[in-house]
Amino acid sequence: MPEAVLIGKGLSVAYGGVKALSDVDIEVRRGEVVGLIGPNGAGKTSFIDGVTGFATMSGDLRLDGTSLTGVRAHRRSGLGLSRTWQSVALFDDLTVRENVAVAAKRGARRSGAQSHADRVQGAMDRVGIAEHASRLPGELSHGQRVLVGVARAIAAEPQVVLMDEPAAGLDDAEGRELGLFIRKLASEGMGILLVDHDMNLVLDVCDRLYVLDFGRLIASGSPQEISNDPAVIRAYLGGGDEVDSADPDVVTPADIADADEIELEPVDIEEEK
Repeated sequence: MPEAVLIGKGLSVAYGGVKALSDVDIEVRRGEVVGLIGPNGAGKTSFIDGVTGFATMSGDLRLDGTSLTGVRAHRRSGLGLSRTWQSVALFDDLTVRENVAVAAKRGARRSGAQSHADRVQGAMDRVGIAEHASRLPGELSHGQRVLVGVARAIAAEPQVVLMDEPAAGLDDAEGRELGLFIRKLASEGMGILLVDHDMNLVLDVCDRLYVLDFGRLIASGSPQEISNDPAVIRAYLGGGDEVDSADPDVVTPADIADADEIELEPVDIEEEK
């Protein structure tokens, strides 16, 4: 079994008096796609913000054995932790190549003899956007912009990429293409944590799943195990304790389109080591 490269124990995130995430244990192994799912407001984006340093997170979080406690977001990126954004945040006045180049600089210490230009070109080639290198983001389709965001996330050759709703706004064909690309990244040894509302995508591409509800971890396991877990079905649908997942009239998580994550303002980031 591949080693765990990202390990979190007792992870919690609070915004003022509101606890968005409570005592979550999670790990991502090399070459593995791990899904993080849950109903609206479950704490999924809060988890990504906390892990990547954009919100204060307590607990023990380690990347390849290195503690991330007190390490600021840009330093975490430099250590090999990358993310995508729900809003596909790009620099609209820079070309595609320039957008990717900004992110590629972060990987200089881990890429050995590979040049900055090689990292930029390699990231664009891997996601299939090299032909658009000279175009501005405003000239691209939404699906193409999503791929530029993914190229930015992998340009620094990270150990782990956290993807926050990458399939949002994509049609079925684009979603399937994205799923194949995510699996390809994992096959190259990258660890992927995927948060997405497209349950077909999540169940198809993920090796394991974690399920959050009201900021707490309620289940973990294979996609098949999670699809048939009564606690997961109750979290999505509500209702009583008796749920028969074999009943054809019962909707399972695979049939549910999760609503948009609630946006909360992050508090001050912890001081850098």
